[in-house]
Amino acid sequence: SSFFSSRNYFLNASVHYKQVTIVIRTNVIGRLKLLLTLNEIIFVNETDFRKLDDQGESVFSKRVENCYYQGVVNGEESSFVAVSSCNGLRGIIAFGNGTAFGIWPLDGGDRGRRHPHVLYRTKWSTEALCTTQPIVDSRHSRKAAVKRDVTRQTKYVELALIGDHSFMKEHDLAEDVAIEYMLEAVNIADLMFSRDLNVRLSVIYAEEWMDAQRLDAHAVIERTLSGAIEYVTGHIYHIRE
Repeated sequence: SSFFSSRNYFLNASVHYKQVTIVIRTNVIGRLKLLLTLNEIIFVNETDFRKLDDQGESVFSKRVENCYYQGVVNGEESSFVAVSSCNGLRGIIAFGNGTAFGIWPLDGGDRGRRHPHVLYRTKWSTEALCTTQPIVDSRHSRKAAVKRDVTRQTKYVELALIGDHSFMKEHDLAEDVAIEYMLEAVNIADLMFSRDLNVRLSVIYAEEWMDAQRLDAHAVIERTLSGAIEYVTGHIYHIRE
């Protein structure tokens, strides 16, 4: 498949169109027409993007672009699509029958209109599947549905993201590549939360650890969580206040 840029060069090369239609031609599932809308709340102008290194703290050297889209496959109302378009097309295309595909640009080239991409089938790992789902009878289902209808007002959750040193090394210590990956994950989660729970996610702070780990990971998850809470309380909470 190939892809065109969503940047609005008439206004600003770092600003992306609010609505785009992307046609993907594949050898596996034929032609897909994606109807996409820019996720305008994934982060805001006041969002604080920082990197931490041996020189201290500093803001990102380049402006973070909002190139994160959500939508559907044309003709497939139960489908959902969450992709980014900053450097080619990256994300997920899922259908109502449970089939899902990831899309990713091949390495090299300028990631322009004719740049080739890989479309691959994805599935949940065994570890990610819930094996203790209870059987709920129809009476409970109706009660739950009524309860959900009462709270249809959209709720917003503000997020602080941390790219730890091991994560940054996986992305070659490239601040822009790492933040794109993190925001792509938030974009997918936001679409799923908004569809199922009417909850929206918005990033208000993010930091990347360029030089060292600032939090120990333990085999006992409670110890790791306790350390994370201590770090957030001491180093992040006061910033957002």
